[in-house]
Amino acid sequence: MKKNLFKLLFVMLFLFTISFTIVLKNSNFAEADEIIETEEVVEPSLNIYKKNISYASEIYIMYAVSYEGIDVTTNPVKMLFYNSVQDEYTTQTASYVVSSQGSVTIGGVSCQIFASNGLAAKQMTDDIYARAYVEINGEIIYSDVVKYSVLEYYFEIKEAGTATTNLLNLLEAMINYGAAAQTNFNYNTEKLANTTYYKVSVENAVLSDGFTSGRFKAEEQLILTAPLKEGYVFKNWTNANDEV
Repeated sequence: MKKNLFKLLFVMLFLFTISFTIVLKNSNFAEADEIIETEEVVEPSLNIYKKNISYASEIYIMYAVSYEGIDVTTNPVKMLFYNSVQDEYTTQTASYVVSSQGSVTIGGVSCQIFASNGLAAKQMTDDIYARAYVEINGEIIYSDVVKYSVLEYYFEIKEAGTATTNLLNLLEAMINYGAAAQTNFNYNTEKLANTTYYKVSVENAVLSDGFTSGRFKAEEQLILTAPLKEGYVFKNWTNANDEV
């Protein structure tokens, strides 16, 4: 009787073990099925996200370049700089190229940091043209071209109305120093840094440098170019009040 009872207990224990193993394995498969997800493919793209300047013996224009769909550890992003207007802004026409100085997160956005070459005091009103690029599998991906200058930074900070008095005093002194340097070295004196400039932005047109905005003195003449548009004939320009 004891032997039969022991055999019955052994069979039940063996069946329970097999059943538990099968359930456990099935559970593992179920969990594996649940975590399989289709990854969203993000097309590689670059965007010059922020601009600033660095104060030192020379002034450097700083750029924060955001990126998506790019592994910057294996495909390093670089920055192209152009000292003048170009017909095409490519790797071949750049005045110089710089590598990233590191990474930073701005408002939750991952960015690579770049700096222009140093600018002397007399160059504060020089427009610098820049774009980021990365090469992936032989294909070059560019950001848009941006135009910037120390003068533009000065007006952006001043017009924002959020700068401290100390910063504004520093920028005013810097701009006056730049104008004095321009006069002393007879450099770009038709565009002195401490002159009053107004921001001009246009729609459905470009300025003489191919961009849609810029800083100009009062009564300075502007040249606008209307893009060709199929089925349309250019008639005239109007201002913000629809005046010809």
